[in-house]
Amino acid sequence: MQLALLILYSPAYYHAHAEQLQLFASQINAHPPDTSIAVKRIEMILAHDVLDRLENISSPTCIVVGDQDVVTPAYFSEELKQHIAHRELHVISGAGHSVHAEKPEAFFAIVRDFIERLTAC
Repeated sequence: MQLALLILYSPAYYHAHAEQLQLFASQINAHPPDTSIAVKRIEMILAHDVLDRLENISSPTCIVVGDQDVVTPAYFSEELKQHIAHRELHVISGAGHSVHAEKPEAFFAIVRDFIERLTAC
């Protein structure tokens, strides 16, 4: 579980919230997921490649990623940006994969602004 936390959160967030994350880890460890199900879930994620279908997205799209995300690094988001017509990309500095939890003010300001611009049309 320690490794998962290090992957999901930036090092700075991990160290600043170690006690809270340890509590979260102990709750997960108390009811661990079935290993075979977890493996199948990872296999499905790895097999799910829709890059060739992204050009079919015509709706405005907001992509938000942390610059320290090691699960889906920012270069993956750059690739999404290249294939989606009406998109915007926001890279939040100092955040990992759980960008919404690490930098909620920045994340939700971006999402709020995006939605307000859409609804103003």
